[in-house]
Amino acid sequence: MNFRTAEPKELPRIFDFWGGIFESSDEFRTRVMHNRIQAGVETGCYKILLMEEQGKLIGTVMNDISVRKYGKVLLRKGDVGEVAIAPEVQGRGLGHKLMSENQKFLRENDVDIARLGGLCKFYSRFGYYPIPTMQWKVSLAPIAGGVKRIEPAELAKLTE
Repeated sequence: MNFRTAEPKELPRIFDFWGGIFESSDEFRTRVMHNRIQAGVETGCYKILLMEEQGKLIGTVMNDISVRKYGKVLLRKGDVGEVAIAPEVQGRGLGHKLMSENQKFLRENDVDIARLGGLCKFYSRFGYYPIPTMQWKVSLAPIAGGVKRIEPAELAKLTE
């Protein structure tokens, strides 16, 4: 099993892979999303971690890495999304392997806080937990997990 970061020239392959996993009947929305992702990968804001087995793409996870200001503190934030495992290899624990490798990737890229949307039951095993959005004065509802742990109370102090 090989894990690596995708290069911009690989995006057509990745989009084809996602097309077989994520259903979308809205071609315009899909095209807009592909253009946004392409721009993000080309500028280095988006990092797509690929999981391959014998040269075949079997999994991806996309990370949107940015710097955000919380109060007087700047934090390097990672939004985790587009987690996908090829249907023919699902059920082998590869989603767990991919997320574990992505957590390592986030740490190696000095991400202070990571957030994602998704199944809390699955992602909680990687240290993610829900934070109610009503309690925060920031524009985003961060979910700390798996990276440098920032507890909700600590983040609240940073935003005062």
